[in-house]
Amino acid sequence: MLSEFPSAKSLILKKNITNLNLNDIISCLKNFPVAFSETLKIISLVLTLPISTASNERFFSSLKRVKSYIRSTMGDERLSDLLVVSVEKEEANKINLNDAVDSFSKLKSRRYPLM
Repeated sequence: MLSEFPSAKSLILKKNITNLNLNDIISCLKNFPVAFSETLKIISLVLTLPISTASNERFFSSLKRVKSYIRSTMGDERLSDLLVVSVEKEEANKINLNDAVDSFSKLKSRRYPLM
């Protein structure tokens, strides 16, 4: 692997690409997959990693708002569901509540007969 990086660098510099980005590097190195297998794996890992932890920070700030003192006894599943709704506000606002209630009311009745 240590010998792959200098070889990859010299190959990329020989291509003389002015605006170099990871996609250009991948397309250049994919011509030699056996020679640069580890380098291609590292680049694919870099592309899949999140750029920042903003989504995690947003999730925990929502946790503070959702789990207040009054709701501290709720179960984990309900708390998780509320957090998803809180974080994904844009998608949650697209849901028509009247349609959701109507479709829920049309489900099979699950009441136990008392008499």
